[in-house]
Amino acid sequence: MPKPDFFLEFIHRTFRADYLRAQAYLEHFAECIESGKKPDKQVVKWMAKAIREHLDEGVRLEDAFALTKPRGRVRTFDAVGRELQIALFVALRIQDGETRENAIATVAKQEDCAEKSVERYYDRHRANAKSIAKMRPQQT
Repeated sequence: MPKPDFFLEFIHRTFRADYLRAQAYLEHFAECIESGKKPDKQVVKWMAKAIREHLDEGVRLEDAFALTKPRGRVRTFDAVGRELQIALFVALRIQDGETRENAIATVAKQEDCAEKSVERYYDRHRANAKSIAKMRPQQT
C-alpha cells in the first residue's frame, strides 16, 4: 500500500474549494505529468468536475478551476501553516489534560497572539490538529 502524501492530505482537508487548493492541485498534476507518476485520485476527480462544468454548463475555465483570485485577503500556505501549528499546540495541551480555555490562554501568551485568534484557529483546524496530536509518542 502506498504511503499517504501528507501535503496533499493537508490540502484536501484545509482548503475546501478555493484559489490555493486549485493552485496546489494544478501544481501536483503538472509535477505528476512531468515525472510520469499517477496523480492523486482526489485531484483527478476535482479536475474532471471542473472540465465538466466548463463543457456542460459553459462555466469559464478560470472559474471552474478556481483560478480567479478571490477578493480580500488570500490565505497563504504560510498563514494556514501557522494557524495549524497554533491549533496543534492547543490540541497537545488539551491532550495532556489542560482545559480548553487554559490551553488557549497559554498558547496565546506563548505565541504572542490574541486569545480570540487562537480559539478561531483551533476551531478551524481542530480535526487536523487532533489527528496530528494523536501521532505524538506518549511521554513516559
